[in-house]
Amino acid sequence: DALTATYTENANYTVTVVPGDFEITPAAATVITVGDNDEPVTTYYGTLAEALAAAKDGDTVQLLADVDEPAVAIENDITLDLNGHDWTVAPAEAGGTPGEVGIVAGVAVVDTATGGKGSIVGDIAVSDGGSLTLGGGAAAAAGSPSVGRVSVTGEGSTVSVEGGTVGGGVSVAEGGTGTISGGTVNGTLAKDGDEGSSISVSGGHFENDPSKPTDFVADGYVAVPGDPDGYDVIARQSIEGAVITIAENLTYTGLGQAGVTGVAVNGTNLVEGTDYVVVYADNVNAGEAAATVVGTNRWTGTIAGTTFAIAKAKLTV
Repeated sequence: DALTATYTENANYTVTVVPGDFEITPAAATVITVGDNDEPVTTYYGTLAEALAAAKDGDTVQLLADVDEPAVAIENDITLDLNGHDWTVAPAEAGGTPGEVGIVAGVAVVDTATGGKGSIVGDIAVSDGGSLTLGGGAAAAAGSPSVGRVSVTGEGSTVSVEGGTVGGGVSVAEGGTGTISGGTVNGTLAKDGDEGSSISVSGGHFENDPSKPTDFVADGYVAVPGDPDGYDVIARQSIEGAVITIAENLTYTGLGQAGVTGVAVNGTNLVEGTDYVVVYADNVNAGEAAATVVGTNRWTGTIAGTTFAIAKAKLTV
């Protein structure tokens, strides 16, 4: 649009008007929407509610300041960029707990501010086939957004935690599903008895063990004690190709003998009973005994075919 400006001549200055593009930011703006790649238009709004109501599928809604506004239902496929700021979801009643944001479309919550710790101070309810993606993508290297409790209800409704923090746990019901591959989840994981409801964990840090009392850890992964606390879910590593150390000079004693004295993978010495177990065969009598090494906990795989010798004992008559 054209801008009409009025100025008063001054004897001390010669005024030159240089045409060109410029941007005007309203002083009261707290939120902007940025159109998708087909329509990269930036629009400023005074409230988050106004921006969410105007946003179209594919738009990004970005906070420019902290906001304290009531809960709303997000009904379009958008990206909500906290941009290092907080959305405090105002309680339904004065003095009550923060409200709950409803999601019935595909919504990604990110924080593109470098080192940003933006948060939605309130809970999130995903339903009616909606989906929530937290963190992840290119924004994962920037900030770490956080939200409160996340509940997912109904077939086709999903949550995917790829980064950031869920402060109040994740629950799924009536066919809702959750996948967690990164980030931090405090609180508990829970699902109802519906066969369609599921939670699958393949990464991330947890306040509580995600394998107990219900095991939500995906095949090929394991929950291990975190540093300094909590639990980390990591991919199990294969013991195939491990270097197995065999005892020498074993002699018949009448008892089963442990011929495997050590297992190492890429220079890392594993701990028997924690990282692996050994199953023996023919390890009592003199002759050739066999050992099979089986990975446990964070290690997986089986190494069979290891043999060792048991010599005859000397008998003096």
